[in-house]
Amino acid sequence: MNDTKNLKTILIIEDDPDCRDILSDLLYGHGYEIACAENGRRALDYLRVVTPSLILLDLAMPVMNGREFRRWQKSEPRLESVPTIVMTGSSDINDVDADAAFQKPLNFSALLSTIEQLCPLG
Repeated sequence: MNDTKNLKTILIIEDDPDCRDILSDLLYGHGYEIACAENGRRALDYLRVVTPSLILLDLAMPVMNGREFRRWQKSEPRLESVPTIVMTGSSDINDVDADAAFQKPLNFSALLSTIEQLCPLG
C-alpha cells in the first residue's frame, strides 16, 4: 500500500454502477484512492470538500451530464486544472474538452496507462 503522503484520489463520475465498480476495483488495485459519484450533481457535493488528483468522467448521465459538469469544472479556479479523462459511448470523441477521451467499451490497459501518465503515484 502507498504511504499516505503519496496517495492519489481519483473521482469516478459514472451513472452505471457496474462500470463504477469495475473502474473502482481496477484503480484501487493499482494503488489509487477512489471516490465515486453517479452523476455530475453528486460529484459537486464531493468537490465542495475534496480536490481529487484526477477525474474520470462519463458524458451521458442523468441529472447533470458530463459536458455540463466539465463546463462547471472549468469555471472553478480550484478545479479547472484537475486532469480529466472523459469516457463515452459515442463514436465522436474528438470534440471533447478533456485531457484524454476514451470510447466505451473501455480499453482498460490504455486507460490505466493514461491515468498513470496524468496522475503518477510515485
